[in-house]
Amino acid sequence: MSWAPGSVPWLLTHELRLYWRGVGGGARTWMLLLVGGVLWLAGHVAAWVAVSAWVADGAALSPMTWVWGGIGTWALLSVVMSTAMALSITALFERGDMDLLLASPISAQTIFWVRGIGIALASMALWFVLLTPFAHVGLMAGRPSLLAIYPVLFVLGLMLTAIGMTLTLALVHWLGARRARVVAQLVGALVGALFFLATQLQNLLSDATRNALLQQLQRMVQPQGLLSPDSVLWYPFRALMGEWGPALWVVFLGFGSFWLAVTATRGSFVSGLQLAQGGAASAAVVSQGHRVQAFGKSFAMNILAKEWKLIARDPNLIAQTLLQVLYLLPMFFAFGRKGGITTTLVPALVFVAAVLAGSLCWLTVAAEDAPDLLGSAPVPLTRLRWYKVAAALVPVWLLLSPLLVVASWMDPWQLLVLLPCLAGSTLSAGVVQVWFPRQGDRRDLKKRYGGGLVQGMLELTSAAAWSATAYVALRYPQWLVLTLSCALLGPLGAWWGGADKRRAGL
Repeated sequence: MSWAPGSVPWLLTHELRLYWRGVGGGARTWMLLLVGGVLWLAGHVAAWVAVSAWVADGAALSPMTWVWGGIGTWALLSVVMSTAMALSITALFERGDMDLLLASPISAQTIFWVRGIGIALASMALWFVLLTPFAHVGLMAGRPSLLAIYPVLFVLGLMLTAIGMTLTLALVHWLGARRARVVAQLVGALVGALFFLATQLQNLLSDATRNALLQQLQRMVQPQGLLSPDSVLWYPFRALMGEWGPALWVVFLGFGSFWLAVTATRGSFVSGLQLAQGGAASAAVVSQGHRVQAFGKSFAMNILAKEWKLIARDPNLIAQTLLQVLYLLPMFFAFGRKGGITTTLVPALVFVAAVLAGSLCWLTVAAEDAPDLLGSAPVPLTRLRWYKVAAALVPVWLLLSPLLVVASWMDPWQLLVLLPCLAGSTLSAGVVQVWFPRQGDRRDLKKRYGGGLVQGMLELTSAAAWSATAYVALRYPQWLVLTLSCALLGPLGAWWGGADKRRAGL
C-alpha cells in the first residue's frame, strides 16, 4: 500500500522499515520470520492451555494470582522502558537523519510524533508476539475481554516511550549524547541483571526468611491491603485482562503522557540535537590538551597499557561487558549460605567467566582499531596478539579472585576443580581469537557471534565443554577424560580452521 508522501502513515512506514533493518532484514529476514512464527504459534498453544483451565474453573482469579500477574506486568514495563530509552538515543541522535527530516516540508511535530510511535512499536514488538496469542485464544474460548491486550499494549508502549524520551533528553542535556547512550544501555542491562537476581532470591534466603516474607505478602493482599487485587498498583495487569475501568485509565494516561511529552520536549530535542552534533568537536579539542605519555621500556607493558587505556576510554564497552559480573553475585552469596561450592555453582561460574573472557579477548584482538598499523610493526603478529589476550584475561582473573579466595576458605578441595577449569575456559577463549583471527568493529560487541559464526560456535562450545568438565569432575569423575577432550576441541578447531588465515598474515 502506498501512502501520500509526507503523511504520518508514509513516514511511519519508513520508520518501521529502518527498525526492521536494524533487527535483521536482508539475508536473515526469513530466519527471523521463521523463528518469530514458531514462537507465535507456541504462544497460542501455551495460551490455550492457560485460558482453557481458567474458563473450565469458572471461578474468579485468586488474590495471589492478581499479585503475581501485576508484578510480572511491572517487570515487563520496566524492561520496555529501558529498551525505549536506548532506542530513543539511537532514533533521536545517532541515526543521523534528523537534519534532513527537519529541512523537509514535513512539520517538526509530525516528525517527532512518528519517531515516538516508532520507538513505542519497536519496544513492544516482542511482547506483542508473546501476549497477543492470549487475545486470540480468549476470543475463541469465551473471554473476548482479552482482546484489550492489543490497545493496552500499544498505549502502554506510548506511555513508556514518553517517559523514556523525556529521560533521554534530560540525560543528553546533562551528560551529552554519547554518555547518555551509555547510561541508557547500563539501565537496560541492570534491569535484566536485577530480574535475574530476583529469580535467585529463593536460593539466597533462608527457609525462615522465605516463610516470613510469604506470610507478610499474604496479609498485604487481603481486602483493603496495600497489595489487594483492587489496588491501583495492578491497573496495568487488570487493563490487559480486559477490565474496562482500569483499561480506560491506562488509555487516558498513555495518550496523555505521550502527547504531553511530544509537545513539551520538542524545543529541548532541537537544542539537544545541536549539543550532540557539537560534542565530537569539543571532544577533539579536549583530547588535544591531554599530556602525551612516554613509552616504557617493556614492549609487553606498552601493549598492556595501550589495551587497558582503550577499554577504560570506552564506558559503553565496559557497560556491555563487565555487567556480566552481576550474574556472578548469586553465586557469591550462595557460597556463604550453602557453606561451600556446590556442583551447580561451579559450572555456572566457569561458563560466565569464559563468556566474559571471550568478550574482552574479542575487543582486544579482533576489534583492533588499527590492524594494518600493528601488522607493520617489527614484532611477530602472533606474539602481539598473545599480549593482547593477556591484557583481556588479567581483568577477568582479578574480578574472579575474590570468589576464589572465599571458595578456598570454605571448600579447598573443590577449589582444585574450579581453579583449573576457570583457567582453561578463559585461556581457551583467548586461544580461539589468536588461532582463528578475524577483524571486527568495537561497536558490534553484541553482534560478534553473528559476524564470525565459526569462531562464535568454537567459543561457546569451548565454554560449555569446560563448564561440563567442572560438573563431571565433581559428580562423575569417570567421564572426566571425555569432557576434557571436548573442551580441547575449541582450541584445536581454531588451530585447524584458522590455518589459512594465519598463513596469510591475517
